[in-house]
Amino acid sequence: MEGVGAVTLPSTSSLPMTDFERIPAENWVVGQYSIQEVLNRVRPTFESEDKRRRVFEYLKRIIECSDPVIKVFLYGSVPLKTYLPVGDIDLTVVGDENISFPGRVVDLLEIEKENENAEFEIQNINCIYAEVKIIKCNVGGFSIDISWNQLGGLCSLCFLEQVDSLIEKDNLFKRSIILIKSWCHYEGHIHGSSSGLFSTYALETLVLYIFIMYYDSLTDPLMVLYRFLEYYSRFDWERCCLSLYGRVELSQLHNVTFETPVMLGEKSLNNYIDMFVVPSNKSETYMPFFQQKFFNIIDPLKATNNLGRSVFDFRNFEIIKGTLRYGSCRLSEVMLLPSENLGDGIKNYFKNTFKENPLKLSEILTPSSVTVTEVPSNEDHESDWSNGDRNESLNIVNLLGDYANHIRNLANAKSLKCFDLNTDIADYLASGGGAPSRPILSGQNANGASGNSANKVRGNGSFVPITIRKGRGPRPVKPAHHVRSVSTTNAGPSTCPTHVRVPLFGSFGPTTDAGPSTCPTHVRVPVFGSFGPIATARSKKVQEEPVRLGDDAQFPPLIRLSKEGVMHKV
Repeated sequence: MEGVGAVTLPSTSSLPMTDFERIPAENWVVGQYSIQEVLNRVRPTFESEDKRRRVFEYLKRIIECSDPVIKVFLYGSVPLKTYLPVGDIDLTVVGDENISFPGRVVDLLEIEKENENAEFEIQNINCIYAEVKIIKCNVGGFSIDISWNQLGGLCSLCFLEQVDSLIEKDNLFKRSIILIKSWCHYEGHIHGSSSGLFSTYALETLVLYIFIMYYDSLTDPLMVLYRFLEYYSRFDWERCCLSLYGRVELSQLHNVTFETPVMLGEKSLNNYIDMFVVPSNKSETYMPFFQQKFFNIIDPLKATNNLGRSVFDFRNFEIIKGTLRYGSCRLSEVMLLPSENLGDGIKNYFKNTFKENPLKLSEILTPSSVTVTEVPSNEDHESDWSNGDRNESLNIVNLLGDYANHIRNLANAKSLKCFDLNTDIADYLASGGGAPSRPILSGQNANGASGNSANKVRGNGSFVPITIRKGRGPRPVKPAHHVRSVSTTNAGPSTCPTHVRVPLFGSFGPTTDAGPSTCPTHVRVPVFGSFGPIATARSKKVQEEPVRLGDDAQFPPLIRLSKEGVMHKV
């Protein structure tokens, strides 16, 4: 710290020596092959890309045909190409504030639901009136989240795509996100904001901070996973808040000055943070302050947004911390194995991932059965959705995203909301990246906010007046609109009329709060640790003993849980 409330990034050279430095170099090389097998099970394929594209275009037609003014945009993990096979699809509807949302969209979905000739089956339509109004439904077997006027998702998509481009190293950033999401979802069971766990954007921000800390030493996703678990298992979440500028003491959160730029090696991220900062929206009354929660993670594009707010329960907080510690210790044991045993050790470490994602017959192609034809990138039939070289033998897509399309969508969305474009975005569009579909109105500043902004957020030495406020804050008035049998809930937890989600966390037993969740008939039940089973229904008894990571003689247990849920070292 330098001065009152200053934030500085710690130097990696000043950090104590950890097991990372003790791991033989040959083990990292051997481990890459096993990690590639993990990634091949969960990364996007041509089939998954095509299915998600068709579902998006289907919903886009339904919603946009009702009103020529509103537009539907895709954001999140699908356009970023970092989704898991079980990942949902995030859409935002951008239009006039006077339009009744979610009433109108729900009406459209309900009508299409009754259409016997519909392209896809629509099920489980639910409206959630929480801090952000969301419509949840299931379309064609995919979970869909539809939000309203959420430009933040479009901004973060552009930002993360640019980060991956800056890091390079064969899309190392995206590959690391996929691997860490896979571990958090299948092994650790700590991923899923609807279950009171980490949101995807929170994990992506945590991964980005690891790159900022250890950029020069990271060469493959296994190293990033190791650093991720090692660092956050030791982070003092009770006293500190995390930002891309460094850790911030919670006691100083109201008076923070960023002294150093955000660097990825020799490259600065500050220009891109300024370029994609989320514009202020006058209608956003649901989160006027940074709300302290159990995990406090400052959104790099909106300083008042706490990305850790989805973890609202203390029991989940303790479980996530314990899982990170347990996973870190286990991975350290695996990486210190003799190199000839390392492959089996990593496969055991990702046991649930392999079990839940078996290779399909269509994905197992022999070299002799595949004919690879070189196609120029400017051919008309080249898929914009896949956008890149193809790995024919594994049916997996290139992770390079369509940055130009992301920028155009953001510009169109801002124009619909009458926000001025950031100068850098305007220059990009003027240079041939595309143009908004309607004129941009003047009267706003470069970040899109009207008038004089009182909160100057970005830039070296800038003052960030983050007002601390605990609790959920004011909630919007629930509209009087109701549609047939559509289930609506008030702020936070949502339930199904017939199925109530009760998550089980190993020996902790059922939680007292069902948490914000929608209900397909069977809901995934999180279980503590990266080595427990995934229950398929609420009534199914959860296995009390965690599944061992291989043989006990080879992998002795480090932690056990008492019946009271207290962790003890063995």
